[in-house]
Amino acid sequence: MRKDKNNVVWFGRCIVLFLIFISGCATQRVAPPLFEKPPQKDPLGEARLVDVPAVIQPVNTPLQIHIPQKKVVLSPDCSTMPSGTIIEKGSSVVISIPSSAALCDEKEENQVGFCTDGYFNILEQYIERSLIVAGFKVKDRSKFEAKLRGIRSDLSRKGEETLYSVVLADLKRALEDSKIDRTAYAEQAQIFRDRLLSLDPPRKGRELTDITELIRAAQDGETKVDYILQVNDLSVAPYVGKSLQLAKRPEVKEFLLKNPGLKLGVENKKGVIASTLKQSWAQARFNAKLINVKTGEIDWIGDLTIDSLAVLKEGIFIYIGVRKYPINQKEIIESIKIHNNNVLTVYKRASIAQKNLDHAYKEAMGYFAYYGTPFEKKKIQAVRKKKIKELKELYENALEDYREVAKEQPSKIGITLRYAYDIDPAILVPDILQPKTKKEQEKLVEHVKALGAEITKLLPQTIRVDE
Repeated sequence: MRKDKNNVVWFGRCIVLFLIFISGCATQRVAPPLFEKPPQKDPLGEARLVDVPAVIQPVNTPLQIHIPQKKVVLSPDCSTMPSGTIIEKGSSVVISIPSSAALCDEKEENQVGFCTDGYFNILEQYIERSLIVAGFKVKDRSKFEAKLRGIRSDLSRKGEETLYSVVLADLKRALEDSKIDRTAYAEQAQIFRDRLLSLDPPRKGRELTDITELIRAAQDGETKVDYILQVNDLSVAPYVGKSLQLAKRPEVKEFLLKNPGLKLGVENKKGVIASTLKQSWAQARFNAKLINVKTGEIDWIGDLTIDSLAVLKEGIFIYIGVRKYPINQKEIIESIKIHNNNVLTVYKRASIAQKNLDHAYKEAMGYFAYYGTPFEKKKIQAVRKKKIKELKELYENALEDYREVAKEQPSKIGITLRYAYDIDPAILVPDILQPKTKKEQEKLVEHVKALGAEITKLLPQTIRVDE
């Protein structure tokens, strides 16, 4: 009995001890921080994106060419005089007009808007002035025209009288042979006489177109002269020389260097500037010879051609409108956007991993409360370290992925920007041959006169007149 009682007491004591032990295990415990400050890690930094270039809008970039005034330098080839020829100062001279001036109708216009007869009288005065400067005594052409009209009138009158006498004699024979009666005789004689009287007299300005007649008129009498200046050509017309070679112009060379992709080539081809340009201005020609009336010898021959640039002080400006726009800009920008989107995707992943790791570091630097036995602390700390290690590996992998993607370049980033061009027709200033208003027409008239004045001043300077 006593033994059983002892067993009960021992068992009770064990229960108490177990309960005391159990009570001690359930007590809250605290694990210390894993580290005092967060470990060093490679920083993520800002997302490394490639700048997206602004969209380039079409740009007006006109090509401007300036052709300056070109003063005429007389070449020895523009005139010739026989060796030993002596033209004495004060020798008299009269001008023989070209046939083109004589045949010009007053209302007819040539290609530059002038009738030769309409401005030849002005140009003739320029020639007269130049001959006076050269040392000649110039006689008015009208005196010789009047003399020649008189000679022609006498010859014509004598011819008409002779012809009328012959016809009248034929009519008389017909009357005597009874082939016609007196009424018919009188009518036919009157009709023929009227026809002779109705013949057109020589037109004004045509009297001196035949050089042989002029020489004959100039050989004797009060109107004789020493020389005749026979003008074969004195005209202003559109330029007929070579086209302007744009490839040789310095402005064009510089323009092509600044605008890659722009080329010279066939006119009117899209995106191409014409390599040649018609020189759309005027050209004057003066061709003449000096005839010795006494001997009939040619003592001087001159031929000179000049163009508008000889008298345009400001020269000529050529404007060619050019609009420049990129043609592969869209694909370059699109490749940059795709690249940046890829960078942002992996960057966001690395950023989340970094936040998770930073949060774990923050928790690891604090005390960690737990319930358990003192023997479980080591296990709990190991779990905490494993979590940080896993988060660190996640961050480092995400960071490496980001850096790899950011290191790559957009697929089109190295491509050179290519341009296309719209080309306008060339505009000339001044546009000499295309007057559109009355004022421009007046300027054309003045320009032609200026050309005439210049060329008639220059060519006679090559005549050697002895003192």
